[in-house]
Amino acid sequence: MNSTVDEAQEFDEQEAPGPENRHPNGGGKVEPTAHVAETAYVGPEAEVSGEAMVCDNAQIRDDASVSGEAIVSGSAVVSGKAVVRGRAQVSGNAQVSGNTEVNTAAEIHGNAKVSGWAVVSDEAVVSGNAEIGGGAVVAEKAYIHGNAKVRGSSKVAGEVKIHSNVTLHNVEVTGTGTIHTS
Repeated sequence: MNSTVDEAQEFDEQEAPGPENRHPNGGGKVEPTAHVAETAYVGPEAEVSGEAMVCDNAQIRDDASVSGEAIVSGSAVVSGKAVVRGRAQVSGNAQVSGNTEVNTAAEIHGNAKVSGWAVVSDEAVVSGNAEIGGGAVVAEKAYIHGNAKVRGSSKVAGEVKIHSNVTLHNVEVTGTGTIHTS
């Protein structure tokens, strides 16, 4: 990951914000304990709370929220009613949209996309050009990479690695192992 909590020192400190502090780039709500770079965008209905950080040119749009100790950085976009919380990290050109939830130290980076009603949690990693959508759940240290797609009501959990051009739709994969195409 490119951004760490130590980078919080690079932020221009905002004046003592009140409970209704609005970010100058977009007008979204930023709680006093959160850190948002001036170059980031927080839309008028979006919210950043807790000790969350929004760095670089990241965008929090629509009704999306970032909370806890979550970090959104790079040119990542969180939109719709998406929730990024806990110690989750979204970076690079990643997109998190719809009614998704990314939490509990999950990582979304590269050009990865998470959409629909999907949930990514429990230290799972989604990277490269991978796509998670529908009502899919990716959890428990699962690793989805490359051009892999997890869709529908699929569940991927455990130390499973899925990469290359694999597409899963309405299946459950748990335990350990690797699924890929040649």
